[in-house]
Amino acid sequence: LKLMSGRKSKIMKNILIITSSNLPIPPVKGGAVQNLIYFYLLNNEINHKFNFTVTSIYNEKAVIETEKRKFKNTKFVYISNSNSLEKIQHSGIKGVSGLIYKYRKKHHIKEIEKIFGNINDKFDMILYENVPEYTCSFSNFNGKKILHLHNDSVNIDTFDSYDNFEKNVDGIIAVSEYISRRVKQVYKKPVYTVYNAISLKKPNSERIKHIKQIYDIKDSDLVFIFTGRIVEEKGIHIFLQALANFEPSNIKVLLVGGKGYGDDIKDEYYYKLKSIVSNISDQVIFTGYVDYSNMIDYLMCADVGFLLSIIPEALPMTAIEYISMGIPVIGTKMGGITEVIDETCGFLIDNDEHAVENCEEIIKKIINNKNELSLKKVAAQKKSKLFSMDSYNENMLKIMSDFT
Repeated sequence: LKLMSGRKSKIMKNILIITSSNLPIPPVKGGAVQNLIYFYLLNNEINHKFNFTVTSIYNEKAVIETEKRKFKNTKFVYISNSNSLEKIQHSGIKGVSGLIYKYRKKHHIKEIEKIFGNINDKFDMILYENVPEYTCSFSNFNGKKILHLHNDSVNIDTFDSYDNFEKNVDGIIAVSEYISRRVKQVYKKPVYTVYNAISLKKPNSERIKHIKQIYDIKDSDLVFIFTGRIVEEKGIHIFLQALANFEPSNIKVLLVGGKGYGDDIKDEYYYKLKSIVSNISDQVIFTGYVDYSNMIDYLMCADVGFLLSIIPEALPMTAIEYISMGIPVIGTKMGGITEVIDETCGFLIDNDEHAVENCEEIIKKIINNKNELSLKKVAAQKKSKLFSMDSYNENMLKIMSDFT
């Protein structure tokens, strides 16, 4: 355990934020949820609405970042982490990885309960960040318990698997209307929708130039981009199968990311993708993991993004990043994707047996109709205003205020 101290205030309400055992806060290893938590923590450093205490899995770089930032209104409590168990979990060994994951989750919340003990005289509210399985913790707490839900994990199929969920949770913040609708089918207490936001740094012209040089991207190239985890559920193979039928040599594809967060493990799916594009391998670039702070420079190299998820997305951060940069998106009609992408700022297809064929038709349309693409770029930037940082922070902090 390592405790990073911040300033106390008798006036301010005290909120305990419980995060997962996967990735640390600050988000030095990436993670959409971790970045979103960090956004309102940083905002609270400026506006000081609350005194936050954040639990996080221990990470040396995260501790260094908190010391560098000199947080005044947030304490960080770090929970010990077994690096060897973490490596086994992310090794991809069937059966074993899942067991390790479950063990680490149980150990994490037990450690948190042990550290804090009776919290009734310490906190006014607990905010569970995307950990519905932890909401049964601190069962004797007299304050409010809120769940911020970033995925489709509380629904008609899963609800009964959580212990006394309705009793334990006083309200839910969902990241999309899709998730809100799913939750409301089984949960009768207040449910709010707060759209995610992004925070991209200013582009670095020298780094952009370097990216184009090392990957031989010319100004005349039509560049497609995917950013995120290189995993099957993201449907990258659908796009590459469609692209493999094209001959134009001025098309480039940037696949920016690794299998997991902060790693470049090459698994069976990676080699499947390499096989699909074996005849056009010089046009498809696997960059490996890229730190989130540098992501904007890769986006600046792109004309069109794609997110062809084969499972419902809650609210994809990558799609929001694309449109905020004026990049139209090819997406599947899955979950919250359609709340970010519509036909004005992108192209939507069904996730069915015709997905590759339909994606191929869209690529043809993009190649042959540059005017339409230009209009969609303008519409994308306009649509991105729905996902502003100011709106996200304001809504999150207001809901916290309402419950305290």
